[in-house]
Amino acid sequence: MRTMRKSTVLTSLFVLTSLVLWFQNCSQVNFGAAVPGTSSAASTSPPPDVDHTSYAWVSGGWGSCSKSCGGGTQVQTVVCQRNDGVAVDESFCDGDKPASAQTCNTEACEVDHWVTSGFGACSVSCGGGIQTQTVSCQNQNGTVVDASHCSQPAPAPSQACNVQECLIYSWMASGFGACSVACGGGTQSQTVNCQDNHGSVVDNSLCAGTPPVANQTCNQQTCLTYNWSASGYGACSATCGGGTQTQTVVCKDSNGTVVQDSFCTGAKPAVAQTCNPQACVTYHWQQGGWGLCSVACGGGTQTQSVTCVDSNGNTVANGNCAGAPPASVQACNTQACPPPTHASSCQGGTYGHCIVPSTSGPTGFGWGTCENGYPGNCQYNCHLEYQYGMYIALYVGSTCGGLGTYQGNVYRYSYP
Repeated sequence: MRTMRKSTVLTSLFVLTSLVLWFQNCSQVNFGAAVPGTSSAASTSPPPDVDHTSYAWVSGGWGSCSKSCGGGTQVQTVVCQRNDGVAVDESFCDGDKPASAQTCNTEACEVDHWVTSGFGACSVSCGGGIQTQTVSCQNQNGTVVDASHCSQPAPAPSQACNVQECLIYSWMASGFGACSVACGGGTQSQTVNCQDNHGSVVDNSLCAGTPPVANQTCNQQTCLTYNWSASGYGACSATCGGGTQTQTVVCKDSNGTVVQDSFCTGAKPAVAQTCNPQACVTYHWQQGGWGLCSVACGGGTQTQSVTCVDSNGNTVANGNCAGAPPASVQACNTQACPPPTHASSCQGGTYGHCIVPSTSGPTGFGWGTCENGYPGNCQYNCHLEYQYGMYIALYVGSTCGGLGTYQGNVYRYSYP
C-alpha cells in the first residue's frame, strides 16, 4: 500500500510540473496588454513578425497497474500539443518528454497463492461439455503446499463449456423442376445444399455422405406426332339435284390413338360436303315426225322414228321412258285415186299427154312418150315433184329424133 501511495504522489507532482511549464511559456507571449512605463502606442499591437504559438508536453494520466503485487507496469499517453489544443509532432516541444510508462505495485505478494494451468479443451463441441484445469496452492518458490495456506475459495478445477445446442447437418433437395422437353429426352434440375437443423444453409463440407444429384434426364419416350384421320366420304344422300355426304374426322397420334383435336395442327378436314349437284335427268318419248305416204291415193302407210331420250337430248334405252311408245306406223292417203288428166298440147301441137312409166323418187326425172308421136319418136324429159298429195310431172324439154332440143310449155300431169 505504501508503494501505491508513493506512485500516486509522484504522478501528481509530474502533472503539476507540466502545468507550471505550460503557463510559463504562455506568459512569454504578448497578447496586446499595456506594460507599465510604456506608451499606449507601443503596446497597442505586436510587431507583424512576432509568433504567438507555443508548444508543451501534455500527459493523459497513468492507467491501472498490470499487477496487484510483485511489481507491475502502468502507462500513460504523452503528446506534444500546441496552445490551441492541437497535437503536433514531438519535435515542436522543448525539454525532456515525460515518461509514458512506469513500474507500480512493487510490494511483495503474499507468500502462498493459487496457481492454475488454465482450462483445457471442452469435452464436446456442442450440447454442453466439461473443461478442466489444474489448481494448486504454491509458495513463492513454486512449491505446492496445502490448500489451506491459500486464500479461499480456490479457483474452480472445472467448468461447463460449449453449452450451445448441437447443430445437425443434412443434405436438402428442392425437388426436380419441369423437364426441358415433353418427349425425346430432356433434363430437369433441382437445388441441393447442406443445411443445419434450423434451416440455415451452411458449407457443403459440414454434410456427410454423397449429396443428391442436381440434374437428371427426363421424358425419354419417343415424341408422338399428331395428324388428322378421315374415314372417307360415304354415299351421297341424293343421286342428282344436290345431296350431302359425310365422313368421320378425328385427331390421332403416331400410335393410332384418338386424342383431343387440340393436338393436331392445320385445318381440320371437312366432315360434310355436297354431292351430285347435277340436275336430275328426265326421260320422254321423242317422235321424228311422219314421213311421206307410200302412195298418193288409194291407201298407203307412213312411218316415223320413235326414240327414248333424256332431258339432255341423249338417246337412251327405251326402258328409261315411262308408258307405251307412240305409234311408228300409220295408214295414209286412204282416198280413192282420181282418173289421169291429159295435157292439151305437146310442143306446139296436139300430141296427147306424157305417160310417165317410172320415176327415180319423190323428186326426179322420168321419161315419157308423146302420144301421136312426132316423127322420130320425140322423147320428153318429165321433172317430177310431189305437190298437193300427188306426183306432178312438169314438162321441161324434149329431144325429138335427134333433131334438136325443144323447150316446150310446162304441163302438169297427175300420176298416182
